[in-house]
Amino acid sequence: MTREGARQHVLDAIQQTVGILYDQRFADILEGAERDVTFVELEFDSLSAMEFCLQIDDMIGIEVEPADLILYPSINTLSEHLMAKSVAR
Repeated sequence: MTREGARQHVLDAIQQTVGILYDQRFADILEGAERDVTFVELEFDSLSAMEFCLQIDDMIGIEVEPADLILYPSINTLSEHLMAKSVAR
C-alpha cells in the first residue's frame, strides 16, 4: 500500500464515519497530501473513534484500536502507520 493509498483509505473511513470531510472547514485543508488534520480537530469522540477503527478494519483488513489514534493523532501519521503495517504483513 502506498502512502497516498493509505491516506485515501483513512479519508474514506472518516467520511463514512462522521461525514465531515466535505465541511468547508476541512475541504481546503485536506486538498493536498502534505496537509494534515488531527482527529481532535475533526471532533472525534470515543464513539466516532470506535466506528472509524471498525471501518478501517472492514475496508483494508488492518486492525486499528481507538488507542492508536492517540499514538497516531492525525490523518497523515495514521496513514504512515497503516502503510507500515501493510508492508509488514
